[in-house]
Amino acid sequence: MIAGADPPARWLRRAMTLNARAWIAIAALALVMGALLFGTAGSVSYWQAWLYLAVFFFASVLTTIDLMRRDPALLERRMRGGPTAEREPAQRVIMPSPRSHSSPCSWSRRSTTATAGRRCQSMAS
Repeated sequence: MIAGADPPARWLRRAMTLNARAWIAIAALALVMGALLFGTAGSVSYWQAWLYLAVFFFASVLTTIDLMRRDPALLERRMRGGPTAEREPAQRVIMPSPRSHSSPCSWSRRSTTATAGRRCQSMAS
């Protein structure tokens, strides 16, 4: 056995495992999102959901392929998920907290309609 041949083989196994985990995660997400969208609609003849899934997963697949090729370490960190998975402070700021968009009233300072404005004011008091 050649001593220099072991580290690339180990790297290849780890990379293949990471890639397989990424594809499995995308497939599982597609199934869950499809079940939620079509289950709540009560029908699979909901073309808007098909369009949404197609656009979302096309972008997800392209991003995953790019990360597999350019930065497997970033792909691995992103698969762990959540702000605590990131070590770089700038990346923690980019990933929003679950409560950052909890209310439509927090989406903008002024509401676009008078009714929505009154509703947000009544919620605040």
